[in-house]
Amino acid sequence: MSHLSRFALNKARPDIDRTLGRLIAATYRDVAAYRHALDEAGVAPDEIRGMGDLPTLPILAKEAVARPTSPADVLRRGTDLKRCVRAGTSGSTGLPLNVYMSRAEAVYRRVLLWRAWLRLTPLRLPLTVVDVGSWIEAGRAIQIDHRGPVRVVRVSIALPPPEQAAIVQRFRPQVISGYPTALDSLATEGGAPACRPSLVACRGEVLDPRTRATLENAFGARVADFYNAEEIGSIAWECPVDPRAHHVNTDGCVVEIVDAAGRRVPAGVEGRIIATNLYNETMPFIRYDLGDRGALSPED
Repeated sequence: MSHLSRFALNKARPDIDRTLGRLIAATYRDVAAYRHALDEAGVAPDEIRGMGDLPTLPILAKEAVARPTSPADVLRRGTDLKRCVRAGTSGSTGLPLNVYMSRAEAVYRRVLLWRAWLRLTPLRLPLTVVDVGSWIEAGRAIQIDHRGPVRVVRVSIALPPPEQAAIVQRFRPQVISGYPTALDSLATEGGAPACRPSLVACRGEVLDPRTRATLENAFGARVADFYNAEEIGSIAWECPVDPRAHHVNTDGCVVEIVDAAGRRVPAGVEGRIIATNLYNETMPFIRYDLGDRGALSPED
């Protein structure tokens, strides 16, 4: 199977199984922490042929990645950090984490997020996104990232809501993203900008009905919830028909629901959310405990 097949779009179940098999083999060969974990569990990498075999692998806790014996143990052998793209968790759980990707992996991750947005509303290029309430370098009001035809403007969480609103108005984005609480403050304290985005993309927190209604009234746009994590990228997007449900981004990850003992539970039963990143071979996350809870519907 081609090394680039992990970057395919619209993967079918056989494609996912083949991608998993290759990922496990490459990770066992090149990432010390996983090789040790599989050896300890008595699992040979060639025993993993697809999604059905994942439960034979150990679950990875965040502590094992954030506090490894050696940082190199969780990275692909020979990784040059100077050539990597870094993302970071905020440490809201008390344990911040740096996530490293190759440039190709980072591009694919962004494509999956943009495709998730497109499930909810049409967007056109060039695209401007304003992310409200970001953690950026101290003393800076904004940080602008250009990714080809996409411009992402990150607005500091330290700015008062009226100043955030002025920046949104200045850049007139098609997409406004951020935590629901940050967007709620922007809408209620900053005064809704006169520009009208195509989408308000909420992430990182539960989007409750009151906040959804506030944002819809303030921005006059589609408001939707997206389940993302720095370790995985885009995990799921809000169902366009039923906002109470989400569709798993099967191009980028495999999601399992397990009980307290780590056993998979039947569809419809709530449990711990365990995710496997299908495309990051630089710093793999295989059967990673996200620290969240949820349930899979029968069709998932």
